Amino acid sequence: MPIFARFTTYVSGFSAALFATFGPQALAASVVAPPSPEAAGLFFRGETADVVFEAPVLSSDIEIDITADIARVTIVQRFRNPSKVWLEGIYVFPLPERSAVDRLLLRVGERTIEGEILEKGEAEKAYTAAREAGRRASLLSSARPNVFSTRIANIGPGEEVVVEIGYQDQVPFADGEWSYRFPLVVAPRYTPTASLPLIAVPPPRGDEGQSGDRSPGPQPIGLSQSTAQGRDLFGPVRHSDEGAINPVSLAVSLDAGVTLADIHSAHHPVEIARDDDTSASISLAEGPVPADRDFVLTWRPAPADAPRIGVFAEAQAGSSHLLVTLMPPDAETWDVSGLPRDLVLVIDKSGSMHGPAIEGARAAAAMALRRLTTNDRFNLIAFDNETRRLFDDVVPATADHVEQALAALASLNANGGTEMAAALDAAFAAQAPQDRLRQVVFVTDGAVSNEAQLAALIERRLGTTRLFTVGVGSAPNAHFMRRAAEAGRGTFTYIDRAETLVPEMTALHDKLERPALTDVRIRWELPDGGTPEVYPATVPDLYIGDPVSFTARVDDADGSGFEGQLTVSGRLGDRPWSTVVPIRDVRNAEGVAGIWGRSKVAGLRNAYPVRQPDWEAMRLAVLDTALRYGLVTEFTSLVAIDESEIARPSDEQAETAEIARNLPHGMDYEKAFGADAFGPGGMAPVPADALQRAAFGQAIALPATATPAPALIIAGAVLLLMGVIVLLALRRRSTVPC
Repeated sequence: MPIFARFTTYVSGFSAALFATFGPQALAASVVAPPSPEAAGLFFRGETADVVFEAPVLSSDIEIDITADIARVTIVQRFRNPSKVWLEGIYVFPLPERSAVDRLLLRVGERTIEGEILEKGEAEKAYTAAREAGRRASLLSSARPNVFSTRIANIGPGEEVVVEIGYQDQVPFADGEWSYRFPLVVAPRYTPTASLPLIAVPPPRGDEGQSGDRSPGPQPIGLSQSTAQGRDLFGPVRHSDEGAINPVSLAVSLDAGVTLADIHSAHHPVEIARDDDTSASISLAEGPVPADRDFVLTWRPAPADAPRIGVFAEAQAGSSHLLVTLMPPDAETWDVSGLPRDLVLVIDKSGSMHGPAIEGARAAAAMALRRLTTNDRFNLIAFDNETRRLFDDVVPATADHVEQALAALASLNANGGTEMAAALDAAFAAQAPQDRLRQVVFVTDGAVSNEAQLAALIERRLGTTRLFTVGVGSAPNAHFMRRAAEAGRGTFTYIDRAETLVPEMTALHDKLERPALTDVRIRWELPDGGTPEVYPATVPDLYIGDPVSFTARVDDADGSGFEGQLTVSGRLGDRPWSTVVPIRDVRNAEGVAGIWGRSKVAGLRNAYPVRQPDWEAMRLAVLDTALRYGLVTEFTSLVAIDESEIARPSDEQAETAEIARNLPHGMDYEKAFGADAFGPGGMAPVPADALQRAAFGQAIALPATATPAPALIIAGAVLLLMGVIVLLALRRRSTVPC
């Protein structure tokens, strides 16, 4: 027999052996008869093949209480068990990236159990022990600063269990208005391939594992009338063809503290009841809505009431906690001519950007190109699985070059994965000379899972460049987008609808084209001469219309930290600038201490590994702050256990089900979870050896969300068919001459 033929026979025989081992009999053992065709909902297979159960049904009520710059938010999640078995429900949901989550209540009938903050490993052990013992329990954990999970143990057949979550947050003011975003859905996240040398993240220790957030969980069984569920880093995602689930009701109580000129909701029709000139009550006009897009509320003060400086304070445990907001100089006072610019536009064209997101990205980039002057230079970079650039380096913004870039933009299609590190490396590959200002505008939905590594890359490679992030889509990864802009000493702009593109991009380019107040410094003058602990430690640049906020803690039992003054200085263009800000008329506000604690946690976490390479030291510092301020972090969790009774009989089996998330509105399911395919758009790929990716340790490899699932299914079917053919051939082997 020829060598090639023998090789083919051996390979095919191996495929046949696999099929014989894991083939029809094994497949038949795993198949469960689906519910009747008229059944609705998401069904799961239990630990035994004869158990089929329906997933818990979730609804949420959200109350947002806003006073000036502080928001107190209460989320009530109602888990109902529609099946005939005892269930553990798991739900992954988003919260604002800077929220200080500090309250968990478990309500069963008339009983209310308050959650306790513990180290994550301890909380998970306590929850697991209660679950196995048959007690009702709840665990609130954080997988990312803006991604949380709730676990509810031992929900009885037909029973409803209520979980209440509370947090405080800051309301940002920019471009003449306040805006508060409450995220309602976690978008699927792409995880880069292991081939990229990214910064290592130490594996979780046994006492702080991610089992509470990353459990594979049971797999849904297929129904004849529905499409299979997609799955990414945070669990199952419901196909948009199946309809939306997880309804949400929402109400806002607003006390702005200044005369209100306008109140507006970006994505949801609302009913607004004006209580007086400074306050209002807002509710959803259509009642409960699907959790498939962010709720965004903006309000604009009357022109005379636009804030200049705001200081809020809260005393706690012998310390004064301050939240300070600084407004930049008025635009008309910035009479310094702008420096010539090197503008690098980076466009995400991965599968999650398909639809309105890529359309918005193209339009935003086109607007930036058309505003370039003859003194400017530019380049265009686009990425999905590969990074491509239009020119080798920045080129003069001539009419021909701009037209070439506009044509390349028009040809961009959204497909494939989100390999963002290579694109950032390419954007920071060069620095501008001293007489020019280099700016990178990064347009993306931020749907990646390796946020910490990317932020660290930005800090290492930034140099004198400034990074501005532009978020597009109905549910962007705001945590990453804002963190990237902070690391890049720029700003974050969000474009959620086509009609906001022009005003938002106009405001952004007004900032880009005018000199910023750079190298900002804060000098404190307090009564006792002390120095407060400030976060963020480095105050970012100031831009027209964008205030800068920071938090401070002063250790003073007598509250003297509410007095004194601070001096803000920096460089306005090529000349020095400073102003004195008195700390007076301080407004007491509940929640400022928690916001400071959350800011410190973020500062400690962001410093690793660039400025604080010791992982264990960072973990202990975060843990100490989180336990002191009662905050849920990646190292701490809230757990509530009903010790009053054992609810589930010992002879009853408990099943586990993850509640699927909706796909964000406007995102295409097949593009988000489908095959990797992209059009080059006439742009040259960036050679791998030209990318200066400095590795720090060993990269971690997690499953990618943009895998070619259809191709894998076809390949598997072909291999199985080959196995059948070879099996038949082998039976006749003795009659076939070699």
